[in-house]
Amino acid sequence: MTSSFKFLIFFLTCIRFLYGSEQDRLFYDAIRAEASGDTDLAIKFYLQASQIAHTANLHGNLANLYFEEGKFGHSILHFRKAILLNSENSELSTNLAFAYEKAGVQNAKSKFLDTYFSADFLPFWIIILNIVIWFSVVLVIYIFFFKESKRLLFYSIPILTALFVLSSYAVHFSSNQKALKLREIIVLHSSDSNNTNIVQLRRFAGEKSLANTSVSSGESLIVDLDENKKHKFHKVSNGDIWYLVRSSDNKSKGWIKEDEFGWLIEPIS
Repeated sequence: MTSSFKFLIFFLTCIRFLYGSEQDRLFYDAIRAEASGDTDLAIKFYLQASQIAHTANLHGNLANLYFEEGKFGHSILHFRKAILLNSENSELSTNLAFAYEKAGVQNAKSKFLDTYFSADFLPFWIIILNIVIWFSVVLVIYIFFFKESKRLLFYSIPILTALFVLSSYAVHFSSNQKALKLREIIVLHSSDSNNTNIVQLRRFAGEKSLANTSVSSGESLIVDLDENKKHKFHKVSNGDIWYLVRSSDNKSKGWIKEDEFGWLIEPIS
């Protein structure tokens, strides 16, 4: 092993250690600030820590602080982020429901498809699909080589076909759900001087454009895609970036400014 290669490994190890230590330091600084009653400073430290790494505890703590300040859009955003990282934490789900209630935003009830065909179940359905495919192949080979009764194949075909169709649909639907999560945003607040909880979706990108409709802080929207399958946005002359968004039921659609929402999953630059 060359000395330059050893130095590179040492350098990368140090960077990883420093970044890990920095994230921990910011997290505990936030806890101390929170304990002392300095909510704004605690939020600042938590946000800085979230730029380094994401944890359910971090976003859960942030959500609670925003809730205390009455910033329910921010609270909903970070509860959602925390649940993505720890979906089994029932306390987070309960707090999220309470935040929705305080924000006056209707929390979409979980449907059968949204539960068992959600993005979280995608790995499960991929495994099931592969099992069905390989079992079918093995069954055909077994019948062919061992001269088993074709009646076995006759009875197996409908069952395997049904399982194949179900698992294929599940993989397709779950994949779409996962893709939508990458485009999902949470409305935070208006960027105007009043900083209200009602955000106008514009007909065109820009402050001077008329409102097409309005949405409330805490609502979930989906960012549209352009012809290149990228997030559809427009940068206006003053440097502001606007995104074309819509509600999940397609009833509300328009342009929203970048600082009026938060990404559920931060896009990769």
